[in-house]
Amino acid sequence: MSQLLRSLRYDAVVDVNKVREVFVYRNTCIGLDRVSNLGTFVEVEATERVDVQRATDAVSEVVEELGLNRENKDHRGYPYRLLELQKAVRG
Repeated sequence: MSQLLRSLRYDAVVDVNKVREVFVYRNTCIGLDRVSNLGTFVEVEATERVDVQRATDAVSEVVEELGLNRENKDHRGYPYRLLELQKAVRG
């Protein structure tokens, strides 16, 4: 895919190198991502999508149980964070 995009003259602007561990717990999927140059991140998703309220409750319970701080929630993807980091380093 990378070769195809380059042949179409797309430029790669950032590489995201991560290792993800996935755990399944109480109708949720917990992803632990270790991203080079950024740190460690946690993603909690509902595995049951039929009932939105049940799915939301399941995620909320696990987030609370793990003691995660919801104020640190960030929906931006790793590429955007890495680009911000590159800009900060360049000044």
